[in-house]
Amino acid sequence: MLNNHVLIIEDDRNIAEYFQAVLSMAGMEVEIVLSAREGLVRLTGTIPGLILLDMRLGTEIGGEDILYQIRSNPRFDETRVIVITGFPNTTNIVSDLADLVLIKPVGVDQLTSLAQRMVSFDVAPRTHAFRDPVTDLFNLEFFYTRLELAFERAKRRPDFVYVVVAFQVNVLGEENAPITPNVDQSIALLSEAARRLKHYLRPTDTIARVANSRFVTLHEDLRRAADAEIILQRIQSILSDPFDLCGDFYKVSVICASAVGNPGYRESKDIYTAANRSLEHVLSAR
Repeated sequence: MLNNHVLIIEDDRNIAEYFQAVLSMAGMEVEIVLSAREGLVRLTGTIPGLILLDMRLGTEIGGEDILYQIRSNPRFDETRVIVITGFPNTTNIVSDLADLVLIKPVGVDQLTSLAQRMVSFDVAPRTHAFRDPVTDLFNLEFFYTRLELAFERAKRRPDFVYVVVAFQVNVLGEENAPITPNVDQSIALLSEAARRLKHYLRPTDTIARVANSRFVTLHEDLRRAADAEIILQRIQSILSDPFDLCGDFYKVSVICASAVGNPGYRESKDIYTAANRSLEHVLSAR
């Protein structure tokens, strides 16, 4: 079904009105908002078929934050996003999240043709590639993208604190020894673990399943690095109650490790690697 509702999020009124005029002449229903906060508010009450998103929307909230919110919310699974920017060096961290990236200036014919293709569903929405099919959590590819955003933000804000937590959930049998559940039990375990994590962690936390019963989470805008320990305890508490695995209840053990972002990391993936190595160290010591 055609969804020709277009939302333009652009803080330059002249550019926003230019895009609006071009797409309106092409028969699309177009509205504009002129700030990131206004864009987030508008998205709570509408599901556009296409969003034209400027990357530079101010210092407090940027286009990458809005793009993450869109890709994090299943309501927008069918929404296409075109990122439009005048700064080519800002596109690397969002190229995997956007359906298309355009560099200003954008021509009339180019914009019209691409927008029509997007809203007619000729282009599959990018978000489908970022979900784990069993749990509907994010996969590692999306997690890396979100981690890159946090890594870049920390460069701009010395007070920005973020933590990566890696953890594994093991099913316990008699005498609390780990056991291997069957396929149906594994699916039940993963689904219930995902439900609890999504319900009890913050909406801004990024949760991904990376392999089997291993998960990773990203927690941003913390008050201090010591909050990492509180997060570890919270995750263990969330998953502490027995799991109903196809009619039988089992206890689980949750083994966690964390890494706090700091300027010593050269790349964003180094933080994930550090958390994962810490987890492997804990597992090998058990």
